[in-house]
Amino acid sequence: IVHGAATVRNVLVADNVLMADNNASAAGLALTVDAGSASVANATVADNTPTGASVGAAYVAAGNVVNAILWGGATEGAVVLQTGGTISHSCYPEADESAAGGNIARAPRFRREGSDYRLKAKSPCRDAGDPADWGAADVDLDGRPRILGGAVDIGCYELDRPFGLLFEAR
Repeated sequence: IVHGAATVRNVLVADNVLMADNNASAAGLALTVDAGSASVANATVADNTPTGASVGAAYVAAGNVVNAILWGGATEGAVVLQTGGTISHSCYPEADESAAGGNIARAPRFRREGSDYRLKAKSPCRDAGDPADWGAADVDLDGRPRILGGAVDIGCYELDRPFGLLFEAR
């Protein structure tokens, strides 16, 4: 829960269970109304299990979420519930891909659902983020350079590069 001014970057929130009789609004990430100046960048929030009709991945009432994967976990309610704040260049099922903001509603294509939240090569999140807050010295959750392609990847991990075959001539 982000409550107040905070900056959260390169974080993985996965496989949590929201217990019954808990006053939390989401099993993964919650930006409350007091989080007006909060910022969450390059987070992966996935496979968090709510109880009842609670929100699975994220509840956003204020603040700014950018370059985040907010996926899975909802059983009855929404995966993401946005009542305020902004979500941009992020991947979540309720995203409107036709609107401005660069959001993606397609599945992020993790390497291994439920255990490895790094991206596959054909992920729609690859090079789809907003690089505005990232520089050459910044790194992802694995310690690799934050930008390893045309743009920053959405989520907490930058996709490994290069692709293809390597031949060595002797």
